[in-house]
Parts: sequence; C-alpha cells; structure tokens
Amino acid sequence: EKIVESMAGRKRLFELNSLSFKEFVDYKTDYKYVENYDLLQKFEEDKLSLMLQEYLIFGGYPRVILSSDEAEKRLLATEIFNSYLDKDIRGWLGVDKIQEFTEMCRVLAAESGQLLDMTKLGKQTALSYKTIKNYLWYLEKTYIIRTVRPFGKNKVNELVRSPMVYFNDLGMRNFLLGQLYQRDFKINLVDTSFLFQNLIFLMLIDLTEINLLPYDICYWRTKSGAEVDFVWGNIVKPIPVEVKFSKQKNVTRSLMSFMNKYMPEKAFLVNLEVEKKYRGVDFVPYWRLMEKNFLG
Repeated sequence: EKIVESMAGRKRLFELNSLSFKEFVDYKTDYKYVENYDLLQKFEEDKLSLMLQEYLIFGGYPRVILSSDEAEKRLLATEIFNSYLDKDIRGWLGVDKIQEFTEMCRVLAAESGQLLDMTKLGKQTALSYKTIKNYLWYLEKTYIIRTVRPFGKNKVNELVRSPMVYFNDLGMRNFLLGQLYQRDFKINLVDTSFLFQNLIFLMLIDLTEINLLPYDICYWRTKSGAEVDFVWGNIVKPIPVEVKFSKQKNVTRSLMSFMNKYMPEKAFLVNLEVEKKYRGVDFVPYWRLMEKNFLG
C-alpha cells in the first residue's frame, strides 16, 4: 500500500524571477560596485544612465540580456511569450480564448500604473467580468503582473477598491506594446514615466524581500485627485514614495497632503539624480534603491 506523506513543515518554495535591476547592473559592471553604487554614479555616470535605458526597454529575462543584437532580443521575447501562451496558458490552465487573452495582456501593458477599469477592460477585450477576474489571477500567479491595491480606509474621500497593475518584467510589457526597441525617452515622457514608476515598484519589492520586511506596497489616491505613487509599509507605519522621471527638486502637493494626513516617519521622492532632504522628504536618486541597507 502506498502512503502519501505530507511535506508540510519540511519544504521551502523558492521563486525565480527575471533579473532585477540590481542584478542586471552588477552583471554589466562585472560586480565591481556591489553595494557601492555611489562610486558607480561618480565614476561611470554615463554607463549607469545607459544601463537604466536598456533595462527600461528590454527588462531582465536572462536570454534577452545576454543577446547583444536588438533584433534577436525581439525574437527571444516573442519565443518567451509564445511558449508561455502554449505551455502555461493553453496547456496548463486550459485557456482556449488565446486571442482575447493576448489582447487583454496588451491592454494591461498600455495601462500599467493606472487605475484598472474592469468595465472598460471588458469592452476592449469582449470578455466577461468573471473571465477577466480569472485571467488577472492567472497572470499574477504565472508571474507576468502584480496588482497593487489602494491604501486608506476612508471610503468618503479616498479610493479603496480599484487596483493598479504593474509588470514583473519591463521587457515583456514593452513587447506586448510593440515597443521593444531603443528609442529617445524624451519623445514620449508619459510612457517613460510609467516605465520608470514600474521599475521603482520592482525595486521596492526587491528591498522588501531581501530585508524580509513585513511591508505591503499600495498606492494612495483621493477622490479629489491627490495621489502618491506608492505607500510602502502598513497602515500603522506607512512610507509614502513618490516617483519622478526627472531631476525633481520640489515636494509635490499630493505628497504633502498624504504627509499631513498620516504623519509618516519617513517619506521619499525617487528621481533621476537629486539627493537632499527638504520639508521632511528624502529626495533619493533611483540607484540608491539598489542598496540593501537603503532604509538604514
């Protein structure tokens, strides 16, 4: 007689994601600046800027990173996505509406970092509410996206239901939009800002997991339009994080609104290069988030 034993308490699960920005930078610099990224900024500022651009476009899939040819990178991304559709979505999960599923992925890529409107998404994809919910769950459980919930409990003044979607790999997001190619980020600053915002979200996840922090990552928005990109922490100890793809020098009005309401111990404004403390906010360049001891 065969006896099936439970492995509860005797196993650990490891999640293997695509390369983080920190891992990408370490690899590209032959591990010369590990935990000394201020020296990288000081001595190889241009290289750091180019690495940021490359990662924002092509993401962290190892095979894509290892290829030096842009056309081959696109071919590899196509193979990765088609294999995902065939093996995971059709084969494992039994989804038969592959065209509709793919279209939903494209819509989510176009609206990443924005409020997810389920009714609008249904009209754009011709999918039912129930099917969309299922597909969102599939995408999250297969490590394509992450959903971010709103922070706050005041149903009168704050949004407390609508989620946002971010992608686990920026290259996959760009592939779905047909934007997997080198380009001038200044041409479409709105899209670039959402890419940069997605990157900072992934870097906050890395910091949370590396340091085993009991933190969630939410967003905050009021019905009057005030918004903070991320609230890192929990309801008792929230840390607002505003993201700007610029050399931001001033505290935004929305960030001040959050601080006045919740009185956080820390507040960050992540930008391209400004580093200072002003009006209770720590302005930090994005590369600081690669440091394991970022919070001190």
